[in-house]
Parts: sequence; C-alpha cells; structure tokens
Amino acid sequence: MAARIARRALLKGGVAGVGVAAAAGLERLRPLVYAQTTPAAPIRIGFLADITGTVAQSGRDMLDGFQLYLAERGSVMAGRQVQLIVEDAGGVPANALTKARKMVEQDQVHMLTAPLLASEGYAVRDYIVERNVPTLFAVSSADDLTQRKRAPNLVRTGWSSSQPSHPFGEWVATTLKYKKVATIGSDYAFGYEVVGGFQRTFELHGGEIVQKLWAPLGTPDFSPYVTQIR
Repeated sequence: MAARIARRALLKGGVAGVGVAAAAGLERLRPLVYAQTTPAAPIRIGFLADITGTVAQSGRDMLDGFQLYLAERGSVMAGRQVQLIVEDAGGVPANALTKARKMVEQDQVHMLTAPLLASEGYAVRDYIVERNVPTLFAVSSADDLTQRKRAPNLVRTGWSSSQPSHPFGEWVATTLKYKKVATIGSDYAFGYEVVGGFQRTFELHGGEIVQKLWAPLGTPDFSPYVTQIR
C-alpha cells in the first residue's frame, strides 16, 4: 500500500512538473509558436510514447498522465487550445527518430515531448536540435541531453541516469568499505550511465570495478548473469 501511494505521489508530481514546464516553455517560446501558426489555430504537441514493447506499461502511464493534465485544464495552454498528436515508438530508438520526423514534417507540431528510454532520447536529439523544435524530456534520462549535448530547445523536467548512482558508489566505498565490486546493468544507454555513475564515485574513493555484465532490456531472469560473477 505504501509503495502504491508513493508511486502515485511520484507520478502526480511528475505530471504536474511536465505540465508546468510545457506551459512555461510555450510562454518562453511564444514568438516561435506564433510564427508558425495563426492566432486561432491550436498548438500542436507531438507526444512520442512507448505504448507497445518492453516498456509499454510505463509508456502508457506517461501518456495517461499527460492526457489527464490536459483534460483538467480543458486542453488549453498559454491561452491556446492544444491538439495532442501521439505516436508509438515501441521502445525502439530507430522508430523514435522516424516518428519524430513524421510529427515535425507531416503533422507540423510546434513542440515535442520526448520518449521514455535514454537510447531513444539520444536517437532523436540531433534531429530535433537541427530543426530547433522545443522538446520536453520528462522521463528520458540520457545524461548528455543536459550535459555534453545540451541545447537551448531541450528542456528536462526529470533526472539524469547517473544521478542516483553517484552517491551510491561513494556510500558503498566509504560506509560498506567494499574494495572490489562486480556490476550487472541493462545493456543500453540507461544501464551504461547508471553503472558509470556508480563506477566514477566508487573508484574515486578507492574501490575497483572488477567485472561488468550486461543484460538485455527486459531480461526476466538474472541468474545466468549472477553465476558469471567471479
């Protein structure tokens, strides 16, 4: 029960943050929006979701939250009606780029909300920066979207992949006093950055990563990887 309540509170807070950031982004970018549409026309927001595939449940939760936010406000942002255009990337980076292109070039959206996975965020980054499309990253946690590859039209309301594991690496080294550690991570951008954050602070405090194992996204049974630890 407590876990469900905590999750509900987190989702509620996240949705509110997305909505506030989207509205703020539209206000900040109002000249760009008005340059592309007539005053009477709706603002078109492209929602790049993952509503099928390995992370489908999380993708549907994201979409439900955004649709709820719009419904509670009569589908109005910055005094304009909002038209939400949804495309499913299915958790596949190549699909994310294809769908982003479709929404920008065919649907002529004025802004995008980015996909769920870090690898999808990296897949669409160069294109949306080249096209100067205001894009909101609410969940995709790819580190470099707001570090080495940051851009003025990219807004992050969430977190970055390596953030939680930086303090964890320090804690394992200084509190648990572990000297050697093996890691198991998801075999895509998010997993690499989570492990990378841990490794950085663990090694800074004298630890050593002796083995790294990578499991495909969606792996249901990690016992084959655990048995490889030496």
